[in-house]
Amino acid sequence: MTPGILTNRNLLLIGTLVPLALLVGYAISQPLDYASLGILAMLFAVFALPMLLNTHHLVLVFALNAAIVVPMPGQPKLWMLMTAISLGLSVVGRLLDPERKFIRVPGVERPLLALAVVVVATMIITGGAGVRAFGSQSTYGGRRFYEVLIAILAYFALTAQPVSAEKANRYGVLYLLSGITAVMSNLAYMMGPQLWWLYLVFPVDLAMNQAAADFDPDYKNEISRLTGVAFACIGPYLYMIARYGVAGILDITKPWRALILLVIVAVGASGGFRSVVILFGLVFVIQFYLEGLHRTRILPILALLGLLGAVAMVPLASHLPLSIQRSMSFLVVNLGLPIELSSAATQDAYASTEWRKEMWRQLAPDLPRYLLVGKGYALNPTDLYLTFHASKRGYGKEWDNALLAGDYHNGPLSIYVPFGTFGLLAFIVFVIAGWRVLLKNYRYGPPALKGINTFLLAYFVSRVIFFFVVFGAISNDLIIFVGMVGLSISLNHGVRSAPALATAGARAVMRPARA
Repeated sequence: MTPGILTNRNLLLIGTLVPLALLVGYAISQPLDYASLGILAMLFAVFALPMLLNTHHLVLVFALNAAIVVPMPGQPKLWMLMTAISLGLSVVGRLLDPERKFIRVPGVERPLLALAVVVVATMIITGGAGVRAFGSQSTYGGRRFYEVLIAILAYFALTAQPVSAEKANRYGVLYLLSGITAVMSNLAYMMGPQLWWLYLVFPVDLAMNQAAADFDPDYKNEISRLTGVAFACIGPYLYMIARYGVAGILDITKPWRALILLVIVAVGASGGFRSVVILFGLVFVIQFYLEGLHRTRILPILALLGLLGAVAMVPLASHLPLSIQRSMSFLVVNLGLPIELSSAATQDAYASTEWRKEMWRQLAPDLPRYLLVGKGYALNPTDLYLTFHASKRGYGKEWDNALLAGDYHNGPLSIYVPFGTFGLLAFIVFVIAGWRVLLKNYRYGPPALKGINTFLLAYFVSRVIFFFVVFGAISNDLIIFVGMVGLSISLNHGVRSAPALATAGARAVMRPARA
């Protein structure tokens, strides 16, 4: 190499790095506003691009359950950004290499595309695409349109490439344990203002119940709920179920597994959400059934232990922390079991149930209006402001603000009201198609994936029941359903079917040869 070439290279490096250093220094010296963070994010994206070329699919799977937001206007969730990046890189890779193919499952794609058409048509008809973070003044609420549409794109990003068997465990771990990040919101609040800058990357709304109980006079008599702590426990709980199965957790030679699971349930219940405990129970019961344990001696043993535990809990329940009692309150309020709980916990839970029923009764006369065209998500900011303050001053109902904002606390209503009958039908068809995909992969998938395929089916069925019966919101939950179906297709390289020999044998049995 000649000295001239070396000198030119050094000059090129200096000419590139010095301006970058100055730009980074300027961004850091300014307050942490969106402009400064945007500069840093763009620089990080440039330098991270070579790594993302090989890992974008894995990072997308991590982002699906991660409680992380991107520090830019509107604070979009990380999975939304990674969907755009991963799908974009997969499309470019497909254009450069025609041998690379997306995994096609038309039965799942069609209802998702139909739902996307309904969403776009509703957005146009209702004029509700305005997003406050992007400067819209006349209408708010458009963010949820984009959350639904990007969740649909996430399916195609997940199925853009298959996952090798060697990487399946890594994908499963990141998919499930990334949810632990939800605890950072409560930790940042408890550590004080010096760490509140963390809310640039962790959602502040997960700590709002905790903050309201401390500072808002209207919440002084309510039970403090640690939203981030409760949601953070879902990931470890699901990981234990997926990693060991119910049979492995109940293995008496490894009692620490059951102990860890009970600790996770207790910590999750301390968040004060009945829905978290109900979800835990659904996943456990359905996984128990899919593993075939209901046909073994484990069922009567477990039933006996559960009965003894319930009897022991009767005198102890009222002495538990109020947040845990509130998580257990559905046993009394909804199931009517004779368990003595604190009146504060039961009244709080009863009031929460009643205001939802009142909201649904108020909404019922308007439901025929959305038979063909849904209401959409358009919000008038003036109406929202006046309703909020009227409710705060006692001039309105407690649920008025939730009704106006479209927070119906009900899965079917969260689809039907914004998107009408066609949106609800498209979603139901997608759920059925997704269930069939997961069922086939559970039955006919490779033995190495038996554990993850069993778990994904159990979790999917649990989430469907939870969505239609307990609580749901399509703008938040669609990515959960899409993530499970897309991950299953990617791990199994499509949809598995019965082996040809087994199918031929079955037909021979059904059609015996003539004598």
